[in-house]
Amino acid sequence: MTPSTFIPNVLAVLQVTLLVAFLVATGALMAISILNRLRVRPIRFSWYSGRSFFFWPGGFLFVVLVLTVYAAFEEDYRLMGLGSGYTLGALCWCLAVRMSRAVLVTDYRLIRSIHDPRDTLEWGRVEDFFVTPGRRLNHYVFFYRDDDGRRSRFELVVPRAHEDRFRKLVSRLVENRDIQPIERAFG
Repeated sequence: MTPSTFIPNVLAVLQVTLLVAFLVATGALMAISILNRLRVRPIRFSWYSGRSFFFWPGGFLFVVLVLTVYAAFEEDYRLMGLGSGYTLGALCWCLAVRMSRAVLVTDYRLIRSIHDPRDTLEWGRVEDFFVTPGRRLNHYVFFYRDDDGRRSRFELVVPRAHEDRFRKLVSRLVENRDIQPIERAFG
């Protein structure tokens, strides 16, 4: 093998290796997101929080699609194959991010992120709460005691479309309990 053919072969192997690594990583991330979502049962309702969660995966998907279309016009089948692989990986990444940004409401807990146990609040731990109404979203703040007995707060933004159902659930699970009011504000 001459030096002039060695470098292109190494680059081709490196491109495929990086693509396979990206597909494995994004596929694993998507599988973990699906499994974490399936563990939460029964879900009464859910919504997606945040608007900017597609910035990185969505931007990457857009760039890869543009480059793949360009490769198709140039009839470069090697780049089309790489672009298709990266498009699949970007779709896995987008789905994983979308699932991880879902707020899940069950009869037992509120879940802001399926990947972080600290983003979960059991209804039975809520000591007090208040609501700050907004035009399109209502901001709920729940006060509770963490595992160490420290007072903590759990903030949640609820879209207007889910406000009635969420308010009824809060009324049933929190307001109707005999909870002690909090003497002073904390945060």
